Amino acid sequence: MSSHLRPALSAEGLLRTLRGHEGSIWALDFGCAGTVLATGGRDRTIRLWQMPHGQPLRTFQAHEDWVSCLAFNARSDVLASGSEDTTVRLWGVPDGSFLGTLRGHDRAVRCVAFHPTQDVLASGSDDQHVCLWNRRGGRPMQRENARVGEVLALAFGRCDAVAPSGAILAGGGKGGGVMLWQMDEAGRAEEVQCMGWTSGPVTSLAFSSDGQLLAAGGEAGLVQIWQARRADALYVPIRTIQAPAPVWNVAFTGSGRVLVSGGGDGAIRFWRLRDGAEIRVLKRHVTSAWGLRFSPTGWLLASSGTGADSEVNLWWVLREKPLAEATPQDLEWVTQSLWKQAGTATEGEEWSWQLLEALLRAKFCFDIALDEPAVISVGEFDIEIESVG
Repeated sequence: MSSHLRPALSAEGLLRTLRGHEGSIWALDFGCAGTVLATGGRDRTIRLWQMPHGQPLRTFQAHEDWVSCLAFNARSDVLASGSEDTTVRLWGVPDGSFLGTLRGHDRAVRCVAFHPTQDVLASGSDDQHVCLWNRRGGRPMQRENARVGEVLALAFGRCDAVAPSGAILAGGGKGGGVMLWQMDEAGRAEEVQCMGWTSGPVTSLAFSSDGQLLAAGGEAGLVQIWQARRADALYVPIRTIQAPAPVWNVAFTGSGRVLVSGGGDGAIRFWRLRDGAEIRVLKRHVTSAWGLRFSPTGWLLASSGTGADSEVNLWWVLREKPLAEATPQDLEWVTQSLWKQAGTATEGEEWSWQLLEALLRAKFCFDIALDEPAVISVGEFDIEIESVG
């Protein structure tokens, strides 16, 4: 038995380009278990897209000025947006219903992030403050001087080694430095650490999925990695990477072994954290690769551009380990599904998506050995079924 099935993917792993915004796209985030992507930008609108096909779901006028940041809550039923108009607004998902305006900042809101388990939202602003909100009122329940200048980046993580309650908030800004706050069970923040930074504004922050690693990217192209140390409940620096262009966004892969950065040269770079080596570059954006988010499954990466590059790109990303093992019965089911869909599919791209969806439903991903003498190998750009008997 031997078969070779090749989806219609570009040599770079580009799946699809989404267009509809006018001007720079400053913000994006995945919600609803990765089935919805929200984008916002200079045209003051928010757009919701169905994943992975990229069909437009809804467009709504969101703010009186640029949409600068977006974040879904943990349940994905609320989307928060921040704007140059100094407000944070809340939207129901998926209908886009307006839920309210949060007022507490005096200048542009640059970043928003939801607590991983509580209904608490953090926002950062050019007014150099971080505000914490709940949905029961329109005023902040806590307002902290961030001590990093204009606040450009916020990220929540979960790490028992540093925060007994399990949640920690990181903030970075134009003045340099990264601040850490421990979150209590009431959703209030207490400052626990100020980490040094010597290379200009901190533009982006990201925690690994287990909260053990924290990454910061900066305008000078510096990427700094810290690791949680249980002995003194602090994050300590473990690696520094110098990118060739300003770093506007960073994101960890699911394993935490690779960091992805979006740069001012339009490139998306993959860095192996073990030695800091650059292992892959994706180049599509003509100005800056500003927004950067992985879907919850980790196989889809979304990036957005600025300036004349008003598009969102969806990339197929190679997973680093198998998702599941399969049985011969699974193989029979997926084979029947694939050929059934092939008989009704349109040409080219649609067949590729149907193939991909069938494999995902069957939990087939990347070098999954079967009990019978056959192996399904899913590479970055193809799927191969090969007899080993």
